[in-house]
Amino acid sequence: ANTNFGNIQAGHHEISAPFATKLYAGQPARYQGLWFFPAGNDWTPRELTTVGSTTVAGDTLTAAASGYAPGADHFANLGSQLVSAVQDGTNGGGVRILKVDGAPRTSVDWGAVFQVGDKKERPAGLRSLQGASFVLNREGLFSFNTKGRSGLIFEDLRSWPNTFKNGVLIPRNGGLVFRHPSGLREYFSGELPRGVGIDSRILGKSLPPAGPTEVHGGFYHGVIVVGDFMYSLYQSDPNTDSALIFVTYGNPQDDDLVTQSLGTTALPAVADLNGCTVALNGTPISSAYTTPTLFFGDGSDLRYIILDPRASPFRSRADVHRVTASADAYMSEIIFPVPVDLTEIVVYTQDMVDGDEWQLSAYFDDEDTNVNFGMPFIGNGKDSRELTLKGVTRFMLHVNWTTTNTSDKVPPTIKKIELFGRLVESVAP
Repeated sequence: ANTNFGNIQAGHHEISAPFATKLYAGQPARYQGLWFFPAGNDWTPRELTTVGSTTVAGDTLTAAASGYAPGADHFANLGSQLVSAVQDGTNGGGVRILKVDGAPRTSVDWGAVFQVGDKKERPAGLRSLQGASFVLNREGLFSFNTKGRSGLIFEDLRSWPNTFKNGVLIPRNGGLVFRHPSGLREYFSGELPRGVGIDSRILGKSLPPAGPTEVHGGFYHGVIVVGDFMYSLYQSDPNTDSALIFVTYGNPQDDDLVTQSLGTTALPAVADLNGCTVALNGTPISSAYTTPTLFFGDGSDLRYIILDPRASPFRSRADVHRVTASADAYMSEIIFPVPVDLTEIVVYTQDMVDGDEWQLSAYFDDEDTNVNFGMPFIGNGKDSRELTLKGVTRFMLHVNWTTTNTSDKVPPTIKKIELFGRLVESVAP
């Protein structure tokens, strides 16, 4: 392992300064080689001109100062220029475009303000795409161009406001993904937004057994798109800090999307929008090997997941690595139209080594107990367990993984699971 990877240098910068008026961290933008951080209405944006090599004390981050018109809540790039959006306050709210080669910290370099939606509402997101820019706020999704003409694209948020002060507005496949209280939506120019989050594929279903985690009715936090893969943090229960780490990608057999969980994390701040990001030039394996890495907060710590060179979580067989010591997964519930007697379960495994175990169990019918199916599966190839489950109408398989092996290796996998049974024979009265 590269011991220099993932060392978080001492100190931090608080971009949302504790001013008299409560400000919220907004979206920064990189412009002409420098990063600019918005500081709110009437405050000079902060400019990161130098990144220190040891601690943040070596950074050169200009301070925010009041008495600056116009100020900004968010920045975004528009071609070679910069755009800003700000809520109405000391200075008029709305959107402004920086002149060509303008200086973001020089107020006269910003163009005249024009309104995109209600100027009294704080913008939740700002993004440019295909020569137009988009603003997300409590009213909906708006677009505008370099001429200052704006229009409302999606009005649903007017009656269904966002939960967080900031939103998600991320480019993906020529469109935009934005956060909606009912999940994620994807917008393409000239089309109505469509659901792409996990909830959009579970519009109505029966309640699961009491034990498994319910993956619906939650909140999306940070979302990042890299190539063909979209990573996100999903808080399934608003009362806890537990969140799932999702990856979403296209199904090559149809136009649908596949979402899988890569693990869990503890959100650093439940009341705020918690972000995630992918560092494209990480060196988590070796200082001589560069590969993308997914970063996200875990309580007061920072965690990461190593990705392959195309930013996929599915790494090649040659890319051996240490695997997690324990994990589990619930399969989709099977609802049989008539009662069945389940007699056998067959499992096909590969790449198992000493210390690796798969334990299979299930919830069935109205039972709230997870019933184990004999001893764990510990070898490679085909193995089976006898079942004596009678008159089953609902069945949810639970797979548990554990290992005591900590060496780098090809991740063990279950290639296939087969379930056998027969219809319950009717008994004549």
